[in-house]
Amino acid sequence: GRRNPTIITIYELALALGVSHMDLVRPDKQA
Repeated sequence: GRRNPTIITIYELALALGVSHMDLVRPDKQA
């Protein structure tokens, strides 16, 4: 099966923004 489209979208956006997707799902590290 294919992966969740939401995760893919976030990942693609993260790459475009130059930010790791882990930082998006785990903002507590920077906060």
